[in-house]
Amino acid sequence: MKDDEVISLDDEGERQMDASDELLQMATPSALLTLDGAIRSLNAAMARTLGRSVEQCVGRGFGDLLPASH
Repeated sequence: MKDDEVISLDDEGERQMDASDELLQMATPSALLTLDGAIRSLNAAMARTLGRSVEQCVGRGFGDLLPASH
């Protein structure tokens, strides 16, 4: 972004969403967390790493989903 470039909140939100979508499409395990550590979204690779389905992970605390050995 250039110093003189003006970005509306909608443009910035769209850019953030694009980055989030790109992250979750990666082959490597990836997740987006809320500030308190709950999983907002994750990709299939992360769900497999956690040994759960995507649906079982969303909204739960990331630390609560880690296997006991971690």
